[in-house]
Amino acid sequence: MTETTQFHKKMLAINEALMLGSMRQHELTEAAESLNVQLQEEITERKLVEAALRESEERYRTLFNSIDEGFCVIEKVEGGVGGALDFRYLEVNPAFATQSGMSDVVEKTIRQAFPDEPEEWCLIYDTVLRTGEPIRFERGLVSHGRVLELYAFRVEDKTHRRVAVIFKDITERKRTEERIHDSEEKFRTLADNMSQFAWMTDETHDRWRDIFPAPFYFDIARTWWAERASPNLLCVHFNDLKADLDGEMRRIAGFLGIEINEAIWPKLVEAATFASMKRHGAKWMPNAERGFVGGHETFLHKGTNDRWRDVLSADELALYEARVARETSPALARWLESGRLIAGDPETTPD
Repeated sequence: MTETTQFHKKMLAINEALMLGSMRQHELTEAAESLNVQLQEEITERKLVEAALRESEERYRTLFNSIDEGFCVIEKVEGGVGGALDFRYLEVNPAFATQSGMSDVVEKTIRQAFPDEPEEWCLIYDTVLRTGEPIRFERGLVSHGRVLELYAFRVEDKTHRRVAVIFKDITERKRTEERIHDSEEKFRTLADNMSQFAWMTDETHDRWRDIFPAPFYFDIARTWWAERASPNLLCVHFNDLKADLDGEMRRIAGFLGIEINEAIWPKLVEAATFASMKRHGAKWMPNAERGFVGGHETFLHKGTNDRWRDVLSADELALYEARVARETSPALARWLESGRLIAGDPETTPD
């Protein structure tokens, strides 16, 4: 082979190598450009995700710090104090201290922060954690003298060990409910055991307000008291009937001009006793079965008196006595409270 031929072949090989290199460089450039586009898209997407996450976290933090209810996230602790079930406070909002009365609990466990509280708290949170079912409940925070209303739910994260709790202090509400309940019980006892009409009053009212749709109680009393000596009016008191039913029935019969048949009189007296009336109430009081819940059993309740003495407080008694003194004469007040056998016959009793 001549020298010229060899040179020619070398030149062809060099040109082929240069062409292949140029094509490879072009492919690499295109690949780099494609990778760069993908990278820019991923960076943009990541920035959008991070921005959305920051916005979400800011909304959560604003809500976390501004709500009036207490809020906390707790995490189950394995082998806590003495190996007992326990939960650690991971974060709490500012209202936590206001609603619970306790601050600086983050990183403490429930048993450390509230050592005097019962096991039940941890058991409830553990139930929420195991079942995934939220629970709304009320519990007394014994160590701080408070009653809390709580709503606990599981935090659905990768740990599966956290519970979030929203709560508020309802101590004053519960006290108000107890006062209302006590007041209702007190009034019911009075209403069930008084021989006269029942009424209500307080310091803001100038007059007594009757429970029943009738004129005012003392207005009625003053009206017939002023006519107590009239020949067509006879004053009969429940206490007197209880003390001497036979005598009071004879007194009523005499006033009405009814001749007494002594042969059947004992049966009439027995039939007029409270026990007999209650026993035969459905027969003698058919309308009571329709007009009262419980019928005659409710209307004819116990037939006793003076049980209000253990119900009213000293202040309430003083309020009552002051009102009675303003509304009635001393003689009327004595008769209303005691009856004829103790206070004297109204017909002949002066004011």
